[in-house]
Amino acid sequence: MSNSENCPNCDNIYGNEPRKIPCGHIVCHKCCLDLFNKEDNTLICPVCSDIHTFKSKNTFKKTLQQVAHSGFGKKTAIREMSFASTMPVEKASGAEKAANKEVKKAVPHLPTAPPGAPPEISSIPPPPPPSSQLEPFVVVTKTSPPPMPLMPTKPTVIDSVPKVIKQQQSTSNNTVLPSLLNTIVSPPSSSISDAVIARCHSCGNKCQVIVCEHCDHFVCLKCAEEHRTTTKIDAQELTNKWHECKNKYNILLQKLNQYNRDRIQIESDLAAIRVAVEQRSRDAIQYVVDQRDSLFSRINEHMEK
Repeated sequence: MSNSENCPNCDNIYGNEPRKIPCGHIVCHKCCLDLFNKEDNTLICPVCSDIHTFKSKNTFKKTLQQVAHSGFGKKTAIREMSFASTMPVEKASGAEKAANKEVKKAVPHLPTAPPGAPPEISSIPPPPPPSSQLEPFVVVTKTSPPPMPLMPTKPTVIDSVPKVIKQQQSTSNNTVLPSLLNTIVSPPSSSISDAVIARCHSCGNKCQVIVCEHCDHFVCLKCAEEHRTTTKIDAQELTNKWHECKNKYNILLQKLNQYNRDRIQIESDLAAIRVAVEQRSRDAIQYVVDQRDSLFSRINEHMEK
């Protein structure tokens, strides 16, 4: 081992993980865990080859002593990078940089007036910029807008120019602004939609996507038409199934209504039969009583004679 700050097993810098084993040698924490044998709970030193036996893995971890060295506390193993540094940020072109410089020079010379003061017309118009500098500043409307970054970027001088113009117009409507600002400032592009950077639900690629209004899934611009067609097909299939279920429901509803009508008719017939049976029973009983009385009267007449 050429360097005392390197692990004798993996020859990497200790960083924040140097550990002293029972024999006194220093090994990095990762190598200690790799050299530990879980079957018999032993550890073989990579320097002196001594075999250290432990009761359990927890005892082994408690035995390891954390030590400090000249490189202790330095983050040398992994270089951390902030999330914002990995975000795609558009770099300003040469023309935009030159325009920013011109705007910075022109903003201090803008006329100002206290609130409530009458508007003043500048008698000396600002000097027009050279024609050779105005040519790169021509605003060209892009057909396809650049992808929107996930993290907000720092606003440039051009972004703050519309605010300055609105403040100057509110204080003095007759103030003449430099022609350079009129050339640089342009209304925001209306073609920028609510696109974001995410993983497409159809192809699985991480790119610029839009949100489907029907299923709320992220879909990239390439798969948008196919997703729209698939959504229409699925919607048509669901509509057909809904019509089929509706027809079956109507058939079941008709059968249920017919059953209710038949049930009411049967109950009415049974009630009529019950009334008829009761009436005939009463008539039969009355006939038997009349016959009994008639026979008793004849017997009595015969006994009196």
